[in-house]
Amino acid sequence: MGDSEELRTDTLLFMAVQKSLEEKSLTAFRANLHVDIDKIEAEEWVQLYCMAMWLERWKNRNRAELIASMFADGKG
Repeated sequence: MGDSEELRTDTLLFMAVQKSLEEKSLTAFRANLHVDIDKIEAEEWVQLYCMAMWLERWKNRNRAELIASMFADGKG
């Protein structure tokens, strides 16, 4: 594999990861914060991203605890 082909592969991989993160952040912003991201600055975007990801983890942890309690055989 030549250097230019490797660079092209790395660039495509980076672009795919970036697009995936962007899609996840857009979904999290809309679902959790009800924010129109087209109207916010970069610094606010970072803060909102952190908030949205915290909310996602919190919801998933609560969901996991709920499901675990449903199958706990009367413990707890």
